[in-house]
Amino acid sequence: MAIYAPRLLKMADGSPPVIRRWPVTAAQTFKVGEFLTLTSGLAVLCGADPASIGALALEAVTVSVAGDYVDVLVLTDMTILQMCVQGTGALDKIQGADLGAVWDIEASANVWQIDKDSNTRDQVRIVEFIDPIGTTNGRVGVVVRRVGTGYVREY
Repeated sequence: MAIYAPRLLKMADGSPPVIRRWPVTAAQTFKVGEFLTLTSGLAVLCGADPASIGALALEAVTVSVAGDYVDVLVLTDMTILQMCVQGTGALDKIQGADLGAVWDIEASANVWQIDKDSNTRDQVRIVEFIDPIGTTNGRVGVVVRRVGTGYVREY
């Protein structure tokens, strides 16, 4: 199955998603579906294994001057994202035990995915299956647990 960039699946409580325009720090380039965080009040691309995640980019941006803006989906405790699983061997598939499990995320080929080979940071919790159990690189619904914007609480 193809790997898809993360995107909004739904808001758990039916509320509208929180869309904002964040100012971006200088010399940033990112694509739709990449995770961002705030540093000194400016949006930056999350590192390879982020300790905190604040938002999902809703537009591709190449910024050379600090203070340009980007549309973002601010992550809250009600935001459920669609993401694909990846891992080694059988971990590359959706498994029944994944429901409720926490995993790390990583960017692979510039697309953020659930990294079932690692759960040291426990950045996302799988809350529903979109594709059937056994689907390779299957799509699941997740709640981000390591949010650094002050909008959400820790699960």
